Amino acid sequence: MIDTNETLGFLLEDFGVEALINGGPKTIVVDPFLDGSTEFNGETIDHSGPFAIAAVADTEALAAGDQGDTLTINGTDFTLLAIDPDGQGGVVLRLEEQP
Repeated sequence: MIDTNETLGFLLEDFGVEALINGGPKTIVVDPFLDGSTEFNGETIDHSGPFAIAAVADTEALAAGDQGDTLTINGTDFTLLAIDPDGQGGVVLRLEEQP
């Protein structure tokens, strides 16, 4: 997904938003993809469920799974289902919107 740690830094700097962890006050910077598809270079890419991209170093204290942490992104609460490292200094945070 992200080919270098430098690219990840640019991505989070340009498109990142703060996500509250468990209602705050701690936050993490993420690049969220909350709809069922993403536009990239004029193409529509479908994906299953919401997710966000973050730096590995920022996610070390997060917990995922049934009792996973809650992230509030753009005013919407999400349960953190999984943390998938990409091997390049980033992670994909698999999310589930809370009712």
